[in-house]
Amino acid sequence: MILLGPTSQTLKGQLPGLGCQPCELLSLCGGFYDGFDCLSNCCGDPENCTTGCFRSKQFVTVVRDAGGLHRNRVWNIRQSHRALPEYVPHIHNGSGRSRHLSVPCAALTTFDVVKVNSGPDIPIFPGPAELREHFRISPKAKIILLSIAKDDRLDADSC
Repeated sequence: MILLGPTSQTLKGQLPGLGCQPCELLSLCGGFYDGFDCLSNCCGDPENCTTGCFRSKQFVTVVRDAGGLHRNRVWNIRQSHRALPEYVPHIHNGSGRSRHLSVPCAALTTFDVVKVNSGPDIPIFPGPAELREHFRISPKAKIILLSIAKDDRLDADSC
């Protein structure tokens, strides 16, 4: 094995990061492709880290939850079948209706429901009844949150 200098970065689709080459877990995890090794994006906070970082105090818990580090594993992940209507209206506001909209499902933009960049993501409405009342949606309607743009602001505090 030829070890190269620690300044190289690996692109996806190429060989794993150069720092992965001497790692004992390379055959299990398959390597890291976004930097020198898996520690190149370390948050530096092992007490509160919730990723699969080796430095994290939660490393074993995260790896167990993920089912291990085996990259060629056959995953048995299933999603429960949910029957959605053929059309789900996207509700912008409730100001144009004198009565509640009677639909089985309605879609609301995520950022109309959750305040971001104010510490932990805080709901704008105290509960589901107030949310439905504000948008003038039937109390029995199921709500689907939809993001029509990148919603990385929701994860900003948890990174």
